[in-house]
Amino acid sequence: MKYLYLTALYIFVTFINTPASSANVVGRELAPVATTHANHDKVGSHGMVVFSDGTDLYASHLPLYYSPHDYQLIYKIDSSYKALVLESLDLDHAGAFSQSSMVTLLPAIFDLNKLINGEQFSIPAEFFKGHFERGGNQWLSESKLTFVELLFKRRVSKQYKRQHADVDAPNDPSANSWSIIELGDSQLYVHSIGTRPSYDALILVKGCSEPAIKPTETHVPSVEQLNAAFAVCDLYSLLYFETQDFAL
Repeated sequence: MKYLYLTALYIFVTFINTPASSANVVGRELAPVATTHANHDKVGSHGMVVFSDGTDLYASHLPLYYSPHDYQLIYKIDSSYKALVLESLDLDHAGAFSQSSMVTLLPAIFDLNKLINGEQFSIPAEFFKGHFERGGNQWLSESKLTFVELLFKRRVSKQYKRQHADVDAPNDPSANSWSIIELGDSQLYVHSIGTRPSYDALILVKGCSEPAIKPTETHVPSVEQLNAAFAVCDLYSLLYFETQDFAL
């Protein structure tokens, strides 16, 4: 009996230490292919604020300091509800930005790399009156929202909260400066989000012969200060202003 037990034990140990079957070998060969999905770590829900120059619609990705949301991206978009959304986006009141007056957009889950790479594609999406994460109300359901053209792209440097060391935050000379995008006869000022504390801001202007605002280092202005800075323009409108996501 003891001999039979030892024989069975020997066969078992020999079996579990032999090379895997051909099926298992194929599985291991396929494993590196499966790991390529790590390159698509920007798949998620990517909310956006919608704005207009009075003629066309645009969407600005709502960035954060962390992947998969660590990009400032502005796209020209098209929608079957274009006329209705344009009517809702009132540009007549300079500096009258508020969270409640926003129109935000929540596309179906997708890979942000498509926008980063400048692709044109269509996707289902929902429009919200107000900020979709801060009490906004679902407004319109779009079955085929189209991302038409990439206008602005900038990666945001990773930043920890104040209780952590920002040891991996590179020195970005473009941070806390402004980029200007030509939109017909208007210019869109886009603030480059910098180290904490910072802010995201979009300002549409006309009739500014020179830059209306200088880099502010780490200073986060108030709405009133931004309005004063751009008052030199013939026309200006504060389209979007966010500080909460980039505070200390």
